Amino acid sequence: MNKMRHLSTTPLFSAILALSGTTVTSAASYNVSLSGFAIDQITTIQNLPGVPTAPLQPQYQLPRLGAYGTGPGWNSTLELTIDAISGEVSDFTMSIREAGIYGSGGPQWLVRTDEHEYSASPLYGPAVCSVTHGGNDLDGTLVYDCPSIFYAENFASLNATGSLCATPNPSILAPGANGCGAPWGGFPAGFSTPVVSTRAGIAVPANAVVDGTSVSLNGINPPAYVSLDPVQNANGIEVSEFQGNRTSGNFSIQHTDTLAGGDFVVTKIDYTQILDVQFVNTSSNPIVTAHVVDSFEFNTVVSQDFALSANDAKAVPAMGALSLTALLGGLVSVATALYQRRRLKVRNNK
Repeated sequence: MNKMRHLSTTPLFSAILALSGTTVTSAASYNVSLSGFAIDQITTIQNLPGVPTAPLQPQYQLPRLGAYGTGPGWNSTLELTIDAISGEVSDFTMSIREAGIYGSGGPQWLVRTDEHEYSASPLYGPAVCSVTHGGNDLDGTLVYDCPSIFYAENFASLNATGSLCATPNPSILAPGANGCGAPWGGFPAGFSTPVVSTRAGIAVPANAVVDGTSVSLNGINPPAYVSLDPVQNANGIEVSEFQGNRTSGNFSIQHTDTLAGGDFVVTKIDYTQILDVQFVNTSSNPIVTAHVVDSFEFNTVVSQDFALSANDAKAVPAMGALSLTALLGGLVSVATALYQRRRLKVRNNK
């Protein structure tokens, strides 16, 4: 990839801004697209009777992730925009490009029949995120981090129209014991808790093997049922998206050169998204917490370009707009005078 060097990030431009006492509010950005895959997914549960408190990998999963010896799985893409001055990741979309099956070993399964994507949530941005390792260090790593807040969708929103709730227990209608019904944090107003009723069809057969890979870690799984009721499935998509929103995450961006030098080039991105939720276990009423960490590696840069924003190099002058205008006008005058003097000298030497 060719290096990109631009006026708004050159040392001369920065020096002029420094002399004028101004602060760049939005100059330009790097738009980067990468491909990669998920490498791990770990869930930690606290205060749920019968469930270990140690980090758990999914009992049922297909495709399997690289961390479990049969990956990589979940072919994915990442598109993001990096501010050329601050290094903030101002926008992003991470898409998982294949269908999949997921089950933790409990009553809730998830069958994704199509690709799905995570994008910057309405709360995402500098109010909750920050650059914790800048893009001008010689170590070649820029880190943008968004800490977790329980219940707050402050990192990523899920769009998963191809999701189906599934369960091995289609005859049990109790919320939380069937399908996508566990009330993680409480559903928003208007949600109908979905269940997979007795009107169900088998989506994943018992002891399923696909392309030589078992759905289960130990090769044994019960059949998983999905509803044949379109209303239940529609409710299941809404709840799946609500539960799938991510509360925190970060980008570790490997790069050559620097933002300040105007020749910043992304080479790899490690992407992490995290879900932290709390809900009440109705059998014993403890507050149950779940901590889910999804880890991705994006090693192939598909494209990278530099784009000027609509208010490129717009500044808030500390000494007033007239003073800034006068300064820039003075610089132009000096340059013009030097040019005229050079022309006169060349003419006299003829």
